[in-house]
Amino acid sequence: MARKCKCKKCGAQLTTDIAFKVVVKGVNHYYCNEPEYNKLQAYKLKRRNTMSYIFDMFSYNSDQLLPPVMIKKINVLAKTYDYDVIKETFKKDKKTLLYWWNLENKFTNEYNKVSYVMRIIENNINDTYKSMRIDKKQNEVSRSKVIIQDEALTKVKNIINKDISSFIEEE
Repeated sequence: MARKCKCKKCGAQLTTDIAFKVVVKGVNHYYCNEPEYNKLQAYKLKRRNTMSYIFDMFSYNSDQLLPPVMIKKINVLAKTYDYDVIKETFKKDKKTLLYWWNLENKFTNEYNKVSYVMRIIENNINDTYKSMRIDKKQNEVSRSKVIIQDEALTKVKNIINKDISSFIEEE
Protein backbone atom coordinates (compact mmCIF):
# COMPACT_ATOMS: atom_id res chain seq x y z
CA MET A 1 0.00 0.00 0.00
CA ALA A 2 1.47 3.30 -1.12
CA ARG A 3 1.68 6.30 1.17
CA LYS A 4 0.94 9.85 0.15
CA CYS A 5 3.93 12.09 -0.45
CA LYS A 6 4.67 15.52 -1.84
CA CYS A 7 7.02 16.48 -4.68
CA LYS A 8 9.98 18.37 -3.20
CA LYS A 9 10.19 20.71 -6.20
CA CYS A 10 6.64 21.57 -7.26
CA GLY A 11 4.62 20.43 -4.23
CA ALA A 12 2.32 18.11 -6.19
CA GLN A 13 0.53 15.40 -4.20
CA LEU A 14 1.82 11.93 -5.18
CA THR A 15 2.00 8.42 -3.85
CA THR A 16 5.26 6.68 -3.04
CA ASP A 17 4.71 3.97 -5.66
CA ILE A 18 4.65 6.42 -8.61
CA ALA A 19 7.00 9.16 -7.32
CA PHE A 20 10.73 9.25 -8.10
CA LYS A 21 12.56 8.63 -4.81
CA VAL A 22 15.98 9.98 -3.85
CA VAL A 23 17.57 9.12 -0.51
CA VAL A 24 19.73 11.90 0.96
CA LYS A 25 21.47 11.18 4.28
CA GLY A 26 18.90 8.51 5.12
CA VAL A 27 15.90 10.76 4.33
CA ASN A 28 13.60 10.03 1.41
CA HIS A 29 12.90 12.90 -0.98
CA TYR A 30 10.19 12.47 -3.60
CA TYR A 31 9.88 14.12 -7.02
CA CYS A 32 7.28 13.86 -9.79
CA ASN A 33 9.76 12.17 -12.13
CA GLU A 34 13.48 11.72 -12.79
CA PRO A 35 13.83 14.48 -15.43
CA GLU A 36 12.38 16.99 -12.95
CA TYR A 37 14.94 15.88 -10.36
CA ASN A 38 17.79 16.10 -12.90
CA LYS A 39 16.67 19.58 -13.96
CA LEU A 40 16.68 20.72 -10.33
CA GLN A 41 20.16 19.28 -9.78
CA ALA A 42 21.48 21.05 -12.91
CA TYR A 43 19.97 24.32 -11.67
CA LYS A 44 21.62 23.88 -8.25
CA LEU A 45 24.97 23.14 -9.91
CA LYS A 46 24.77 26.30 -12.06
CA ARG A 47 23.92 28.35 -8.98
CA ARG A 48 26.77 26.83 -6.99
CA ASN A 49 29.26 27.45 -9.82
CA THR A 50 28.14 31.07 -10.19
CA MET A 51 28.35 31.79 -6.47
CA SER A 52 31.74 30.10 -6.30
CA TYR A 53 33.05 32.24 -9.17
CA ILE A 54 31.83 35.43 -7.46
CA PHE A 55 33.29 34.26 -4.14
CA ASP A 56 36.69 33.68 -5.77
CA MET A 57 36.56 36.87 -7.83
CA PHE A 58 36.22 39.08 -4.76
CA SER A 59 38.89 37.06 -2.88
CA TYR A 60 36.83 35.95 0.07
CA ASN A 61 38.48 33.54 2.50
CA SER A 62 36.95 30.15 3.20
CA ASP A 63 35.77 31.35 6.63
CA GLN A 64 33.92 34.34 5.13
CA LEU A 65 30.49 34.50 3.52
CA LEU A 66 29.24 36.51 0.60
CA PRO A 67 27.31 39.54 1.86
CA PRO A 68 23.61 38.68 2.24
CA VAL A 69 22.57 41.70 0.19
CA MET A 70 24.64 40.39 -2.76
CA ILE A 71 23.03 36.96 -2.53
CA LYS A 72 19.57 38.54 -2.42
CA LYS A 73 20.26 40.71 -5.46
CA ILE A 74 21.67 37.76 -7.39
CA ASN A 75 18.57 35.72 -6.51
CA VAL A 76 16.37 38.54 -7.84
CA LEU A 77 18.37 38.55 -11.09
CA ALA A 78 18.06 34.76 -11.29
CA LYS A 79 14.28 35.06 -11.53
CA THR A 80 14.76 36.76 -14.92
CA TYR A 81 18.14 35.54 -16.17
CA ASP A 82 19.85 32.17 -16.06
CA TYR A 83 22.85 31.73 -13.75
CA ASP A 84 25.06 31.27 -16.82
CA VAL A 85 24.16 34.80 -17.93
CA ILE A 86 24.84 36.19 -14.47
CA LYS A 87 28.23 34.48 -14.32
CA GLU A 88 29.14 35.67 -17.82
CA THR A 89 28.22 39.25 -16.84
CA PHE A 90 30.55 39.04 -13.85
CA LYS A 91 33.29 37.70 -16.16
CA LYS A 92 32.84 40.45 -18.76
CA ASP A 93 32.81 43.25 -16.18
CA LYS A 94 35.49 41.78 -13.93
CA LYS A 95 37.99 44.65 -14.30
CA THR A 96 35.40 47.32 -13.57
CA LEU A 97 33.94 45.42 -10.65
CA LEU A 98 37.32 44.78 -9.06
CA TYR A 99 38.33 48.41 -9.53
CA TRP A 100 35.30 49.63 -7.58
CA TRP A 101 35.51 46.78 -5.09
CA ASN A 102 39.10 47.59 -4.14
CA LEU A 103 38.63 51.33 -3.60
CA GLU A 104 39.16 51.83 0.12
CA ASN A 105 37.83 55.32 0.88
CA LYS A 106 35.00 55.52 -1.65
CA PHE A 107 32.34 53.58 0.30
CA THR A 108 31.41 53.98 3.94
CA ASN A 109 30.43 50.33 4.42
CA GLU A 110 30.26 47.02 2.59
CA TYR A 111 26.52 47.34 1.92
CA ASN A 112 27.14 50.44 -0.21
CA LYS A 113 30.01 48.72 -2.02
CA VAL A 114 27.91 45.65 -2.81
CA SER A 115 24.98 47.81 -3.93
CA TYR A 116 27.22 49.74 -6.32
CA VAL A 117 28.78 46.58 -7.76
CA MET A 118 25.39 44.93 -8.20
CA ARG A 119 24.05 48.05 -9.92
CA ILE A 120 26.88 47.69 -12.47
CA ILE A 121 25.83 44.08 -13.03
CA GLU A 122 22.15 45.01 -13.31
CA ASN A 123 22.96 47.68 -15.90
CA ASN A 124 25.05 45.34 -18.07
CA ILE A 125 23.28 42.00 -17.74
CA ASN A 126 20.81 42.60 -20.57
CA ASP A 127 23.65 43.34 -23.02
CA THR A 128 25.33 40.09 -21.98
CA TYR A 129 22.05 38.20 -22.36
CA LYS A 130 21.52 39.59 -25.88
CA SER A 131 25.10 38.79 -26.97
CA MET A 132 24.82 35.23 -25.59
CA ARG A 133 21.51 34.76 -27.42
CA ILE A 134 23.05 36.01 -30.69
CA ASP A 135 26.06 33.70 -30.24
CA LYS A 136 23.72 30.76 -29.61
CA LYS A 137 21.74 31.53 -32.79
CA GLN A 138 24.95 31.83 -34.82
CA ASN A 139 26.13 28.46 -33.50
CA GLU A 140 22.80 26.88 -34.44
CA VAL A 141 23.00 28.40 -37.94
CA SER A 142 26.56 27.17 -38.42
CA ARG A 143 25.55 23.68 -37.24
CA SER A 144 22.63 23.61 -39.67
CA LYS A 145 24.96 24.71 -42.50
CA VAL A 146 27.30 21.82 -41.67
CA ILE A 147 24.37 19.39 -41.70
CA ILE A 148 23.11 20.75 -45.03
CA GLN A 149 26.62 20.55 -46.50
CA ASP A 150 26.97 16.97 -45.25
CA GLU A 151 23.62 16.04 -46.82
CA ALA A 152 24.62 17.68 -50.12
CA LEU A 153 27.97 15.88 -50.09
CA THR A 154 26.19 12.57 -49.45
CA LYS A 155 23.85 13.18 -52.40
CA VAL A 156 26.81 14.01 -54.64
CA LYS A 157 28.60 10.84 -53.55
CA ASN A 158 25.48 8.78 -54.27
CA ILE A 159 25.24 10.28 -57.76
CA ILE A 160 28.93 9.66 -58.43
CA ASN A 161 28.59 6.02 -57.35
CA LYS A 162 25.89 5.43 -59.98
CA ASP A 163 26.94 4.80 -63.53
CA ILE A 164 26.02 7.28 -66.28
CA SER A 165 23.18 5.16 -67.69
CA SER A 166 21.19 5.30 -64.47
CA PHE A 167 21.74 9.07 -64.33
CA ILE A 168 20.35 9.50 -67.85
CA GLU A 169 17.34 7.28 -67.08
CA GLU A 170 16.35 9.51 -64.13
CA GLU A 171 15.95 12.54 -66.39
